[in-house]
Amino acid sequence: MVKEFSKYMKFQNSIGSNGWYYSLDTSIEDSPIELKGNLSYDYVIVGAGFVGLSAAYRLAQLSPKSHIAIIDATKIGLSSSGRCSGFVIDTPHKGDLLHDDSNLHKQAFEINRKGIFWMQEMVNDNDIKCNWKQSGKYQVAASHKAASYLENYKKMLDGAKENYRVLDQAELESVMGTKKYISGVFTPGCVLIQPAAYLKGLARSLPENVSVFENAKVISVASNAKGVAVSTKSATINCKKLILSVNVYVREFNYSKNTIVPIITYASMSNVLTEEQQAKYTGTYGWGLTSADKGGTTLRMTKDKRLVIRNHYTHTPSYQVNDRFITKLKQQHYNGLVDRYPDLNDLKIEFTWGGVCAVSRNFGFFAGKLEENIYSCYGHNGVGAARGSLAGKSIADEIITGESEDLNLLRNAELPCWNPPEPFLSIGISTRLAYERYKSRAEL
Repeated sequence: MVKEFSKYMKFQNSIGSNGWYYSLDTSIEDSPIELKGNLSYDYVIVGAGFVGLSAAYRLAQLSPKSHIAIIDATKIGLSSSGRCSGFVIDTPHKGDLLHDDSNLHKQAFEINRKGIFWMQEMVNDNDIKCNWKQSGKYQVAASHKAASYLENYKKMLDGAKENYRVLDQAELESVMGTKKYISGVFTPGCVLIQPAAYLKGLARSLPENVSVFENAKVISVASNAKGVAVSTKSATINCKKLILSVNVYVREFNYSKNTIVPIITYASMSNVLTEEQQAKYTGTYGWGLTSADKGGTTLRMTKDKRLVIRNHYTHTPSYQVNDRFITKLKQQHYNGLVDRYPDLNDLKIEFTWGGVCAVSRNFGFFAGKLEENIYSCYGHNGVGAARGSLAGKSIADEIITGESEDLNLLRNAELPCWNPPEPFLSIGISTRLAYERYKSRAEL
């Protein structure tokens, strides 16, 4: 019996102008293969982000004679994975820090570091040019309240016997060129990347038995006796196994509607610093910081001398954001940069964009089989580069070999919990986000 899912799915990945993508010198050409007619593949992957590309690469490694298709509704690098801040974090982060449980922290370290190792293997083997660098990460505080959160962070690191360095205001200023931050903790294991370049580079590196289809929105999925049928407007693809690597959009396939919600985060990217601006700037290049306050600001100074700032979150079930709101966020981000760098008040914001995350109330995560022949992972909660890449690899391992030690590790993570029904859910989330913004206003 055929089981069909949502035929008319909401989708949005054109929120603003993604600076990572549009600042690249080169891009992947449009897919030369048109998705048309009735096609057959052994494996189909929907979504070419961290999870999907990792899964495609691993499937092709393990089964070089299989025919594999990876389909994305937009251009590779424009998806949510290509809109992140480019931190590949090795430490417990955000939701992981809500639990005072050393075993959960140990598990997070293991998952993240295995993911980083796998990503680095693909980068090195294929000479992917994405500014990959183990730059470490600065967890910082601009207020005494946020500084108190750093104490809990240090306690976690001490309990895990991890190396870190505590920095005062003067030391942070020497790195970042701003007096904004009064204290911080540096951990050395985080990798910084140009996320759109990473995704494009990995897509270029996929083996020949992988066909890549861009700008092809999947509108329905149907299980059948032979496997799964995946349909777009102009094609139907039959396959043995399907991986839905679409994160929050798994809701549009009628999975996990009551456990994860879409939260959009917003970022802006400055111009490349002019020679005059570089002369005024007193910090270094190639660093990244996150706020000790979970509602605070993420900031990067890239190797190519651009500032990237990210803050503000909205719960947007429609995934739609109008241009007027993006313009408002652009001004907010500009003000945040000027606050940090008053001598660089001639900075220009070149790009402002939003990216959709899948968030659960308990920061839970799912990876594995949704039903017979259909796999997925979702609920990255905004920190999915390493974990999502490991999940994609691990799902491929299980599909081909029948088992995966790493997927079992991921399955040990807490699952996304149940949400209350609408309209109570949206009211509650919007109220909570507004409250968090108010509490974190010193960190914006």
